[in-house]
This record gives sequence, C-alpha cells and structure tokens, in this order.
Amino acid sequence: MLKFAAALLAAACDAYQVDVLPFEPARAEVAYEQLTRLNGRPTVGAVMARATARVDGCRITMGYAEPVLVLARELDACSRQHVEEHELEHVRIYREALAEAGDRVTRDALTAGPQAALLAFYEDVRGRHAAHDSDDEYARNGTACGGRIAALSRRRFH
Repeated sequence: MLKFAAALLAAACDAYQVDVLPFEPARAEVAYEQLTRLNGRPTVGAVMARATARVDGCRITMGYAEPVLVLARELDACSRQHVEEHELEHVRIYREALAEAGDRVTRDALTAGPQAALLAFYEDVRGRHAAHDSDDEYARNGTACGGRIAALSRRRFH
C-alpha cells in the first residue's frame, strides 16, 4: 500500500524542487571516554551528523541536522592535527555529496519516488564514508605521531 501511495505521489510531480541544507559543522572537544560512548566504539575523532529530509508535495528539503566535528581532548598537537585532517575529509565527503544532491535526487525522485531517491542518496554517502575509513587509512592512523593515536584508541575505561 505504501509503495502504491509513493508511486501516486511521484506520478503527481512533473519535477521536484530540492533544497539542500548547508553543511557547516560546529566544533567540539570532549573526553575520549565520552566520544567513544557517543560513537559506540573507540573513537578519537568524529563528524556527527543526523540525516534529515522532508517531502512536501513536489518539494524536497534534505541534508544533515546539527553537524559537529568532535575531537578527543586528550590528543597531543601532532595527533590532533592528524585526526582533524582525517575528519575534515569526512566533512569534504558530506559537502561534495550534498553539492551533487539536487540534480541526483531530482532525477531519481522522478523515476523511483522521493523516498527511494533519498534513501539511495544517504546510503551512497554512508558508502563514501566507509571507503574513506578503509583498513589502509586506519593502519596509517595507527602509526601516525609515534603511535600515540593508536595508544589512546586502545585505552580502556570503566
């Protein structure tokens, strides 16, 4: 029934207007323990952003709500620079994907419906981030700054 309703909605629009929210992350520093708990795994840096979308007739508003680039406050200067560079690549990935979103989501919404177009877009963005967070990238991170990033990432707490 939902697929039928989505198909009717898609068929009702000859074109979609896609509005993309700006991606300007705030910055924060928190304790490694807190960041790890927020991210659900040992983490010394992260870009946290919640995917958001609204379809109102033939208008789609999409993007990421409240993005924040977070670094562990325990990082020394070398580690902070290295981790920040890694996280800024994630920011670049978000911005690049959002710059492409208007044309892509408009095209896909016309053929598959707006919900399917949005799901495909956000899944693609997750894939881009996963590709950046490759085993090779983490191996490079593990040896950077004399291994201090890896040492912090292995630290356990209660």
